[in-house]
Amino acid sequence: MPSNLLSGPSLWQRITVLINSSRHVFAAISYVGRGASKLIPLRRGHVLVVDMSLQAVGQGVTDPREIARLMHRGVKVFTRSNLHAKLILTDKRLVVGSANASRNSATVLDEAALDTSDPFSRREARRFLEDLCTEPVRERYLRKCIAAYRPPRFKAAAEGPRAKGARHPTARPKLWIVGGLRYFDVPERERKQAKAAERRAGALRHKRDGTYVDQVHYPRRYGIVNQLRPGDWVVESIRDRRTSDVLPPRQLLSVESYSRGRGKRRWTLQFEAPNADEALTLAQFRRRTRDIVKVVGRRTMRTQPIRSVSAADAIMRLWTPNGRVSRAPATRVRGR
Repeated sequence: MPSNLLSGPSLWQRITVLINSSRHVFAAISYVGRGASKLIPLRRGHVLVVDMSLQAVGQGVTDPREIARLMHRGVKVFTRSNLHAKLILTDKRLVVGSANASRNSATVLDEAALDTSDPFSRREARRFLEDLCTEPVRERYLRKCIAAYRPPRFKAAAEGPRAKGARHPTARPKLWIVGGLRYFDVPERERKQAKAAERRAGALRHKRDGTYVDQVHYPRRYGIVNQLRPGDWVVESIRDRRTSDVLPPRQLLSVESYSRGRGKRRWTLQFEAPNADEALTLAQFRRRTRDIVKVVGRRTMRTQPIRSVSAADAIMRLWTPNGRVSRAPATRVRGR
């Protein structure tokens, strides 16, 4: 059976059979609602990508309690705030269609999907799915989503009409490159305050094991301090004598400041960084991002936002989620 169109009750019946009979399952389902953990019987070793942004859980289109049940089974879950795809890749089949995972989808809505074994489609789907796996859902973020969850009040997750004359909001960059940094020893008189800020940030970490708090210090409130928000991802370039290191992605936990005397303040960015923290040299980073981002100068990089989601993903995939340099070839970005 190379291809088959699924609709009505047969759609979810077929998906259930495929998942139960497959050792490897890789799924991207934009919204996972009530009853989803029974509808999609994912288990240990399977992977799910879902939109579990705070906006999605606040609107009720994704129920983080269902995600918690899946994670308890051992499913590896990634979040993707702009995800709208619905596809399930199993050992031998690919299902691509309209259905989110919810009781509404299974019992009320008219859904349809293509079930195929086409090798080319399955290879392309695998490549597409792997590209989405940059933001793992961890326990601390899961608890935050559960607290933010509100039951859905409307049938669809579409935005309502924008008021006349209202401006379209500018999308926040998914990733920042922060350059011009140098290694810095905190002055003795400031160490107590810096340590206190580090302890406060440590309590905010999403993953207690395998990460540490990395601080970036500024002698005044530079523009980047105003622009970054907790949750933003950053790749840092730090110069050390004649070379520069480019560190793996770290996530901003908080922005703090304290007095350093004579009316001046020290501003600090507190990041959650992976323990592995394997750096690329600037030359290596330049070669691997030749088609992604413009690197300025031989020894330094300029601070800049990466607004293209595909470009940000390609940069983040230069490292594994644990902070090791990836051995996979760099991804080429189209439509930059």
